Amino acid sequence: MNNAFKNILSLASVLCLGFAILRMPSEVVCFDMKENHICLRVLRAHEDQLRGFQLVEHIRPSEGLLYILGHEKKPNFWMKDVLQNLDIIFVDKDGCIVEMIQAKSHRKDVIVPPSETMYAIELLEGTASKLNLSKGGKIGADIFPDFEGMLLIGKCN
Repeated sequence: MNNAFKNILSLASVLCLGFAILRMPSEVVCFDMKENHICLRVLRAHEDQLRGFQLVEHIRPSEGLLYILGHEKKPNFWMKDVLQNLDIIFVDKDGCIVEMIQAKSHRKDVIVPPSETMYAIELLEGTASKLNLSKGGKIGADIFPDFEGMLLIGKCN
């Protein structure tokens, strides 16, 4: 392979990554938890939620997605075109973590939480564990509507 061809392939890769980043919404919420700085892109629009992390080649441990579902429901997540393994955290309207799933890339079945949720968070696999998040844990309920703080504040009943 000659250098000109390698340069064209490199440029094409950079452009593809750039287009993947450009298609993401620009609203971001950042917070510090357990000595980690995390930034979540906020997905409010249904079409953005359908895309999620599809075809995104690189996800840093410090970034993720926050799905705001609008009302409590059982959302469907499909990993078919997702290239990275993810932690999916389902959170109800009170900030309680109702389910956490380690979702493998290219998984073909539909992922549905066991109960209705108001929010879902996608992080690179292993990040939820690093943040000491667990089913039954609570993330500040006040953070989701206005994104003020985002701290782990206790356990749910």
